[in-house]
Amino acid sequence: MGGNFGLGIYSVNNKGLAVRLDIGAHIQSIYYDAYTVEDVRITGPSGSEEYVIFYHDADETSHLNPFINLTFNSYHPDWIINFFINLGISGQTLADFEPQDPDDDYYDEYYFFYDSYREIVNDMRGESTIGLLHFTPGLTFNFGENYRLLIGSRFYFLSSFDSASTKTFIMPMLQVDFRL
Repeated sequence: MGGNFGLGIYSVNNKGLAVRLDIGAHIQSIYYDAYTVEDVRITGPSGSEEYVIFYHDADETSHLNPFINLTFNSYHPDWIINFFINLGISGQTLADFEPQDPDDDYYDEYYFFYDSYREIVNDMRGESTIGLLHFTPGLTFNFGENYRLLIGSRFYFLSSFDSASTKTFIMPMLQVDFRL
């Protein structure tokens, strides 16, 4: 579940070209069910030992991610078809949590007796926030004064996500605009 809020500023010139700048944030609530394995070193009065601790966390978390978009488009209300090009950058937090609930199948009270002496040796959790650059060319179909349909292809380019198998993907885009 989520939504966007922000500010849009636009301008139209007398040659039938328009520009719009959108700045805002996307808020999204994400449910997660994650298994985490920690390799920890516990240093206590009797020396240092390494253990593996298993966690199973299931919860819901909300994230706020900023975005900025710039759109150029033709603006001829009497034309049936106009064009647009949208460029943007945003962040997306996929998961951001600290393991909290030890898995009952692997829980040992000793792990947490010396909690203040714990040192995480390896943290292999996946990256939790990605950066997205996008480029969207498309067409606008006007249906009277109060309705229009936008169709395009959004090209996403991932940044700050090193372990992705692919850093580019394409999604179809469809939007309906109307005035009340």
